[in-house]
Amino acid sequence: MVIVESMTSSFLYNKEYESNILKKLSQYASIMLGVYIIFRFADIVYRGAGLFLFQENWGTYLFWLEMTLSAFIPFVVFLNPSCRKNINLLYFAALIGVVGVVFNRLNVGGLTHLNNLTSIGSFYFPSWMELSISAGVVAFAMLMFFYFVENYKVWEKRPFEDEEGKLIVPKFDTNMVYLGPPKVVNRIKFTLSFVIAFGISFASISGERIYGEGYEKTPVSKARGGDV
Repeated sequence: MVIVESMTSSFLYNKEYESNILKKLSQYASIMLGVYIIFRFADIVYRGAGLFLFQENWGTYLFWLEMTLSAFIPFVVFLNPSCRKNINLLYFAALIGVVGVVFNRLNVGGLTHLNNLTSIGSFYFPSWMELSISAGVVAFAMLMFFYFVENYKVWEKRPFEDEEGKLIVPKFDTNMVYLGPPKVVNRIKFTLSFVIAFGISFASISGERIYGEGYEKTPVSKARGGDV
């Protein structure tokens, strides 16, 4: 998740990827993933559930898909030095690992129970409010991160805008007035001409024709109570 966050924020803010840190982090992640895979299968065998790993049923397929996404693919990519140098592969492996963890929660929360509804009751699916709250929590965390990156010195340098958004030093001479970057000059001229034409039009109208009688007086009475 840290790798995904780092690479995503670097992409969004046109920042150079922290390649050295990402390579070391992925290298250590491969070790932890290897330990996780060993313990996961050792736990299954120790509990006498090893036979279920090779049965042809819905739960087994979901388990192997979950392990492939969350462990096997990231482990192979992170373990290979040439793959760690490829930014695209590195991001893919990290992202697929995050997806695998989410898939694990879906498995535990309900997918593995689909073929056993008679014993556990009716199938449960989150309501739109629960989904909205979950999405809102994630969105709030992302917005808070973006806020601190853009307003505080989280990185050595603050993120910069694209070429159009950069400040352009105005150039003046005896005959020209600076109206902004070339892409917006025409819009500024059009707006300026509209404002001038609007002022001239009103100035040409006789002052006697422009008048107002004010607000119309409407008598009201005090509320007498009762239901509204």
